[in-house]
Amino acid sequence: MSNPRFRNWPGAALALAGLLLAIPSAATEQVVDGIAAQVGTDIVLISDVDQISAPLEGEMRQAGLTDSEITMMRAEALERLIEGKIIDHVVKRTELSIGEAELDSAITKIAEENGLTLNQLASGVSAHGIPFATYRKQIKHEIERSKVLNTMIRSRIRVEPEEVEKIYLERYGDQHVGGDQIHLKHIMMPAGAGVLRGHADACPVLEKERERIVAGKTRFEEVARKYSAIKAESGGDIGWIHGSDIAAWMAPTLESLGDGEVSPVLATNFGCNLLLVVERKGHAAITLDEVGPEIYQEIFQSKTEEEYARWIDTLRDQTYIQRKGIFSETSRLLQEKQAAP
Repeated sequence: MSNPRFRNWPGAALALAGLLLAIPSAATEQVVDGIAAQVGTDIVLISDVDQISAPLEGEMRQAGLTDSEITMMRAEALERLIEGKIIDHVVKRTELSIGEAELDSAITKIAEENGLTLNQLASGVSAHGIPFATYRKQIKHEIERSKVLNTMIRSRIRVEPEEVEKIYLERYGDQHVGGDQIHLKHIMMPAGAGVLRGHADACPVLEKERERIVAGKTRFEEVARKYSAIKAESGGDIGWIHGSDIAAWMAPTLESLGDGEVSPVLATNFGCNLLLVVERKGHAAITLDEVGPEIYQEIFQSKTEEEYARWIDTLRDQTYIQRKGIFSETSRLLQEKQAAP
């Protein structure tokens, strides 16, 4: 069975602080307006779905999305709530609930990481119509869920050194060893064959702009945004280039430029060009020791998500779930959409 995934669960407790602070006051009204789904012996109310989907629904309507797209978003919200109920059942079975002292410590950490005192956090939550007791309860649930997931999922994950090395070789196996590299910015004003403006018109324009750059009357980046046909949005910044990869037409001019210096206007068959040397430095190959931990975490996270997907699907198959009313149809369409290749 293919279903929406509950992602980024390790940081759910801390992330929830911002989430709850963003919920409109109206979202906390406990209006029992119908049952959206039954999960085992628990129920999910339509008002529960409204509470977590209301902020996104407003944004979607402002963006001009259709009613059918909004309905599918609400179906996804219900699936997340169903998933939460399933995990709550596991929390009870595994007896991994937390005490008040641990909860107090977690909420204090949330306040500190948001630059708030406990009183300020409580006031901010209350200002959005959320009773602080409700907020504490939700944080408690998230921490308990993380504990269960750490026990049931993360403990199963293994990343072998060979896996890390394989990705390292795929990404960095053909990198340069030694040599120099240069951080370069480039303005290219099209001119010549196939372009309305010829070199005689384009190059003098760029020459005047060069004079202004050198005199400090304008910035290289501003000229690039105005005239360049490449990397205009980044102010002509083409990043670091290894010395062996520098184009032949650039190389002689760049050899004579120091850091921060601007080249003369260079005419090529594709246009008029201006180069800025930002910085030079020796090239050091990226080692496995440098990027290995990052690659390890990347693999670990990917395996964790895959394992979680299998685990939650198994729990779904073992749990009585009945979606009610319109959600019975929209959830079916959502599952078919996610199952499609």
